[in-house]
Amino acid sequence: MTLKFRYLILAFLFSPFNTQAATQDSINSVQQMYVAYYGRPGDPGGINFWAEKFDSSTNLDAVLDSFGNSQEYSDNFGSLDNETLVNGLFQQMYNRDADPEGLSFYVGRLESGAATLASIAKQIADGSQESDQDSLNNKISVANSFTEQLEANDLSYSNADIANAQAILVSVSNLAESVTSALDLVTEWVPTTIASTFGTSQWGDGSTYN
Repeated sequence: MTLKFRYLILAFLFSPFNTQAATQDSINSVQQMYVAYYGRPGDPGGINFWAEKFDSSTNLDAVLDSFGNSQEYSDNFGSLDNETLVNGLFQQMYNRDADPEGLSFYVGRLESGAATLASIAKQIADGSQESDQDSLNNKISVANSFTEQLEANDLSYSNADIANAQAILVSVSNLAESVTSALDLVTEWVPTTIASTFGTSQWGDGSTYN
């Protein structure tokens, strides 16, 4: 089952009477969370599904908790200790390790139950400054292009594609030229995936995540 089809089912089951499109602010926030928390671009169905949840809920922490509890998280991050988890957020957003004070602070919040890892990701992302902000914004820009290409070409996005998508974002830094190079990688990835989708699959069994 593709991610696109899965989110059509979820939308029907959980929001059958809500036909209002998600706001752009929520769409931007969800893409930010995919980059910060999962280290990858969001798929179109996932972006729209969670953006509508952001818009309709009065409890952002509850939505973030639901967003963060997925098979994808369990498979890729579930066995990691708290320091590695928090440091991973900094790596995914900024390509750097957390500073010792920040690492200690957020690990403390996680271990005490004061915050979930997803809410910590949101706090760190929203507090980005200077070159860190540039790095995160650049990654989100590339992620948006990736997601737009998926939608424009009606491509499926499976678990086997995730490593490729993550590698593209890892290549993005605070430098403008890294964005140009990453967008070239996205452009190269699309025809390969189109050939895979309509020819012999290069991307695995098509099982899906979040």
